[in-house]
Amino acid sequence: MSPALQQLLGQTVNGLVLGSVYSLAAAGLALVFGAARLVNFAHGSVYMAGSYAGWFLITRLGWPLWAALPGAACAGALIGLAIERLAVRPFRRSARIAPLLATIGAGMVLDSLVEIVFSPNPQSFPPLLPARRLRLGAVSIGILDLVIVAASLACALALLVLLSRSRAGRAIRAAAQDPEAARLVGVRVDEAGATAFALASALGAVAGLLVGLYYNFISPSSGLQAGLKGFAACVLGGLGGVPASMAGGLVLGLAESLG
Repeated sequence: MSPALQQLLGQTVNGLVLGSVYSLAAAGLALVFGAARLVNFAHGSVYMAGSYAGWFLITRLGWPLWAALPGAACAGALIGLAIERLAVRPFRRSARIAPLLATIGAGMVLDSLVEIVFSPNPQSFPPLLPARRLRLGAVSIGILDLVIVAASLACALALLVLLSRSRAGRAIRAAAQDPEAARLVGVRVDEAGATAFALASALGAVAGLLVGLYYNFISPSSGLQAGLKGFAACVLGGLGGVPASMAGGLVLGLAESLG
């Protein structure tokens, strides 16, 4: 096999790894947009805060990676609930731009809090997994790459199952389709919106931790770029559809890597 083709296959694998993480961030944005008809501009900050939550659990508390991932997801869910309750719900009956601007403010507050608590300096992770790579024909895949893809797929499948099979998922889908009709049949639309924020923020936090592990680098300023990439993936897949937005994340990851 020619070196050019080997490089192409290697970059395709890298793109799929990154794309699987971007899919989680895009799914969170699409979930909130579908449930609340709102672009959550604080999502990138939640992504960044989730990476720091995972870093703290791993480096300061000594948690293993398999425990730090759900720990970061829980931290992200709590942050998402706080944003929905303090920055979005009070403006639900105001002009449409009011909650959008409130999420921008919430993101700025979250960025500043992380800088105060952890300092503005970038942080890195200690070695968590073996550095060796597995050979699959002409392509080599790192252990960390496999872990990232597996974790992303597990989160995506869990989200899709929850939306399609659980009572909370049906409430979110009903609120997204027609909020007034959902209220008439007994759906608590405000609670459905809060649940969507919690799920979206949990996904964003996990994505932040996985990308931090991939680059071995986290910074309080990483939220802006992550939010833009997640929004771009949503636009590629169609804003409001979770599976399509996740596909947009894969396309974005491949385009970034191959480009």
